[in-house]
Amino acid sequence: MSEFDDIIVYALIAKKEKPLVEYSNYVGTFNTLCINYLKKIDDNTSKAAKVDDLVLYYINENSLTFMVLTGKSYPKTTAIGFLDSIQKEFLSTYPGRDFDGELNFGLKDEFQPKLKLKFDYYNENKDVSDDKIGKLKEQMISMNEEILNTSGLLDDRSAKIQILDKKADELTDNSRTYYRQSKRVKNAERWKKIKLYIGLGVAGLIIIYFIIGFTCGFAFQCARK
Repeated sequence: MSEFDDIIVYALIAKKEKPLVEYSNYVGTFNTLCINYLKKIDDNTSKAAKVDDLVLYYINENSLTFMVLTGKSYPKTTAIGFLDSIQKEFLSTYPGRDFDGELNFGLKDEFQPKLKLKFDYYNENKDVSDDKIGKLKEQMISMNEEILNTSGLLDDRSAKIQILDKKADELTDNSRTYYRQSKRVKNAERWKKIKLYIGLGVAGLIIIYFIIGFTCGFAFQCARK
């Protein structure tokens, strides 16, 4: 029995071949496999595909793909319920948005927390059911499942480049964040020094004024003499 036998392993939302957001609690080549599979998807289709000991399900509507990878023993109806749930959540979060100008994984910060909540919920509630999507379940379950050649999907050069691009984007984002934070710290430290010097200067002038006042009078009488 595989360690992933009865769980959701990986979830992905994409616009055509562009991944917008993903989530997984597990380490593996799941993202490479699923991202590369986007090239095989036709518009307005839904399918289940066997991948070794895993099953890939997707729904594509209006160029948006909602995909999940599960263990082979994870309930099909629940997997499809998960897809339906994240689709509704996504469309209600971004009504009318086309995502054409979005970067790869550009919705990571915005939508990944919501995707994580769904991911965790459907892993903890494998028997959850929704009669409202019965028709979709029926369509998916009755469909002949495609058998995928895993090596072809995992060894594809373009898929690996996409993953490297994602890593590079993440590193770039992290470096920018670090630069902004360090710049803010430097500015704060500089203003602290400026305020300190100004304070010391004002204090010095006050001390000089009092010294002169005690020796020469606060109205500077001695100077007039």
